[in-house]
Amino acid sequence: MRVIATLQVDLDRTPIGTQSRLETPMRGVPVLRRTIDRLRQCKHLEGIYVICPDGQHDRCAALLANTDAKLIRFQGAVPGWARLVELGRKWALDGWRGGLGGTTHFDEYVYSVYLPPMLDASKADHVLCVSPAAALVDPQLVDDLIAHKEKNGPESRIAFAITPPGLSGLLMAEGLVREVAEKNIPVGWIFSYKPDSPKKDIMLEAPCMETPLAVRYASGRLVADTHRAIERMEAALNELGEANAEKVCRWLIERENNTIEPFPREIEIELTTNDPYPDCELKPRAGTIAPR
Repeated sequence: MRVIATLQVDLDRTPIGTQSRLETPMRGVPVLRRTIDRLRQCKHLEGIYVICPDGQHDRCAALLANTDAKLIRFQGAVPGWARLVELGRKWALDGWRGGLGGTTHFDEYVYSVYLPPMLDASKADHVLCVSPAAALVDPQLVDDLIAHKEKNGPESRIAFAITPPGLSGLLMAEGLVREVAEKNIPVGWIFSYKPDSPKKDIMLEAPCMETPLAVRYASGRLVADTHRAIERMEAALNELGEANAEKVCRWLIERENNTIEPFPREIEIELTTNDPYPDCELKPRAGTIAPR
């Protein structure tokens, strides 16, 4: 197996619609650079390929300076289904799947049409897709995932692990990469339930690598693309240092059981001309506004 890691980068906007923090320092190191540095510790990767929009090449190159990561410009359009993934994933950011329409964390950072040029450039036969904002990605977990895929043989075209978003990646064989690119579909299609061809959940099949219980059952986004996730990741680094996935996940479980977040996960604001408390004595009150 010849495996390369690929990172789909946008320095302005994230796939979930938030402002990109890839250039923002996390404990003194930009988020993208921290992700690259952790991937460079993997023993079974033959290269790291970063793809970015043409207009961001110089900014991205500065972040990758003095690394062996290879930068590729991409001038194609973002897939039409990316907006649907953005909307669907907002309801399940802390889990690897569970978004509306069966969307998964992998759909966020794997635009299949971007991958064939990297295969062509590297002559690799497998692609490991990793979020560029996964600043806590575990090198050992990645190496284990590659070993798991190799153990399952060529008949298995995919390998993944059930982890909180940001600790590992999605490993795909060349044939599958080119298939989903040709069809221009999100990779979550592989994981979704299809009524016309029902089968066992892929979590119970060979492609799913077994992980420690803490890793399997912890929840919490570890991708530096939301304010809450960044606070969580910085707290983990401050308390644990450069810990492995199992330690981080045990920390997540303890934090969830013992910590009250300063703000709710979701805030719903309703703008209306209706006065829900017409008899309230609190003053001053706004004047009556005609319904519209």
